[in-house]
Amino acid sequence: MFALNQKATANEMQRVLRKDGRIGIATWPPELAVGRMYAMISQYAPTVQNNQSLPLPLPPMQWGIPSKVQELLEDVKEIFFERDTIEYPILSPNHYWQEMITKSGSMIQLIRALEKENKVEKIESIRQDYLKTLEPYIHGNIVRLGYLLTIATKR
Repeated sequence: MFALNQKATANEMQRVLRKDGRIGIATWPPELAVGRMYAMISQYAPTVQNNQSLPLPLPPMQWGIPSKVQELLEDVKEIFFERDTIEYPILSPNHYWQEMITKSGSMIQLIRALEKENKVEKIESIRQDYLKTLEPYIHGNIVRLGYLLTIATKR
């Protein structure tokens, strides 16, 4: 999902798989909670490092779109998609924010980079946007995180 070259990654997964072997992946669709949060966070990600533009890889949420997955996994004879939802318990929206900024790799990197530059106001702005984006997916003390399960069988 987070590969810089998604096509090369998909090709390698298919190459190392034996005939009739299966690939199973769970991914985040862009229109659901994690996809929307990732899109919001991406707006704040640095695009320049050491005075050079960073390459922009394809969004990882492409793996959450069945038609895109079918394009990436072209060497399979069967492909099956199923959507479901994880109900992730939280104490509060801020509790979820704290968990993500200490356990999610992309969030840790972003917050550390901003802390290094002493951009406390920007971190607070991200936190507010993050919680606003998350709001429709919170039901009581549960965050509903929809995902796409893909199971494919190699030719």
